[in-house]
Amino acid sequence: MDAGHARPNAALLVGGDAGASEVIEQTDVSRADRRAPQQRCVVHLQRNVVGKVPQRLRARLAREVWRIFEAPSKAEARKRMEQLQAGLGKQVPEAMACLANGFEAATQFYAFPKEHWHSIRSTNGLERLHGEIKRRTNAVGAFPDRASALRLVTAVALNVTAIWTDPLSRHVTAEAEGGRRRQRGVKQTRSFTVSPFYTQTGT
Repeated sequence: MDAGHARPNAALLVGGDAGASEVIEQTDVSRADRRAPQQRCVVHLQRNVVGKVPQRLRARLAREVWRIFEAPSKAEARKRMEQLQAGLGKQVPEAMACLANGFEAATQFYAFPKEHWHSIRSTNGLERLHGEIKRRTNAVGAFPDRASALRLVTAVALNVTAIWTDPLSRHVTAEAEGGRRRQRGVKQTRSFTVSPFYTQTGT
């Protein structure tokens, strides 16, 4: 691991919103885990910021906010935020306050090796894992015992972990999911994206 990065055994708890720290404090989490860096999901922060401006400014602001989290370093990310505040941000002070308040929690991922940034800066991976566990357990229905259910959940988790680290697996999984949607007759919607995660759908 590069110098200056988090320890190899350091944990990162990814939270979806600003209240994640309070939730962690109220749950049965070890003291060591509570001391771990708490990364706020950049996608949720982006949505929170964009939700505080008029509709006509949302696409533009979403691009500018996402540009901050694509910066090659935390220092550059802060510089981009300050540039936004000095420009478009003057028109939307409430949104800028939301962004400034969430900046530190949303940039914890910079302390880790660059190859992990995409996986740990948002809750997308966790949400996909939860969705896949739900899909697989619903398909089985009733389990004979707790152990059998745990084996299935563990297998799904291991498979998702492999998908995170193997680009080919991600491609194959995406194709398989598309095939399942077509088999179920799920309507495919067109989408247009104003940033990698701030996406609207159309018919």
